Amino acid sequence: MNLIGKRRRLLALVAVAVVALGTWVLAARLNGGRTTTTTASGSVAVAAAVLVQTPPLASDPNAKVGLSTGDLAPNFEASDLNGQRFMLSQLRGHPLVVNFWASWCTSCAAEMPAIQSTLEQYRTRGLRVLAVNMGDDPSTARQFLTKRGVDLPVALDTKLTVARAYRVTGLPVTYFLDAGGVIRRVRFGEMSGAMVDGYVSELVASAPAASDPPSTAPVIRRPADQSATPANAQPATVKLSVGLFGPGTMLLQSPSLRCGAGFCAGFLLQALQDMRGVRDATSRVINQQTGDWGFAITYDPALVTPAGVIAVYDSSLTTHPDPLYPLPHRVEIVQTAGG
Repeated sequence: MNLIGKRRRLLALVAVAVVALGTWVLAARLNGGRTTTTTASGSVAVAAAVLVQTPPLASDPNAKVGLSTGDLAPNFEASDLNGQRFMLSQLRGHPLVVNFWASWCTSCAAEMPAIQSTLEQYRTRGLRVLAVNMGDDPSTARQFLTKRGVDLPVALDTKLTVARAYRVTGLPVTYFLDAGGVIRRVRFGEMSGAMVDGYVSELVASAPAASDPPSTAPVIRRPADQSATPANAQPATVKLSVGLFGPGTMLLQSPSLRCGAGFCAGFLLQALQDMRGVRDATSRVINQQTGDWGFAITYDPALVTPAGVIAVYDSSLTTHPDPLYPLPHRVEIVQTAGG
């Protein structure tokens, strides 16, 4: 290639670079200073969700932000499947179902069609749904929904910031908010179609704070390292009750175990069964009223100690690849019986 040809090629490359830079700058401006990129696989790379200040209710400026019934739901900013940013508070004015889910969650897959159907039934009465995805990339989340014929607005929580703020230690979890953003019900675990319809019907019928418009107060970003939970919330904690019933028999019970009618913490059970000296380990419902599950364990006292069992329990939670289990936790012996 002669000198003139080389110069022409260099100028062409510079022109392409300038156009690309101009497009990048324009995209950043249109997206509020944030850039949205596309990976080699075609999936959208999005910014992580963040906690932001919760606007007060115009009808009750002193309403408390928290996770209990009657509290204002903590506000957050997240990206949808296309990388567009929005805030939870922008959905005020509508009764809202906030459903936490992930592609690996079989119970989430089971209940999603019912949530979709209920949204279609009550959409004309103002109902909205926000499906908060836990840890999946946009492509995986989209494929999951498409495969099941579900078309719900999604908030991507890639770093589990929102999950920690809402104390999600198991999936699915669903918050039902009135039109003012106030929590009216929280459901832990899978919902049947009848349950979803009943909860939403109740929510839409009561419609408290329906006339309360979205607050016009400025939304101030809260640094991510300054508490990802409401002020009165504690970090996610696994509280373990240990019952000792004579040599070689113990019962582990925890309301934090991700167990229920459709799913259970099977990897914990397997880890306990694999311990040298453990004769038997089974899972079962311990408290019929609360639905708490637990593990009944028999073992050889010469080979196994309660402290050893607790250590396996703790390490299994910490090292499991499920993105929910490595949430900050602390094993506590809160009850000892017999022995």
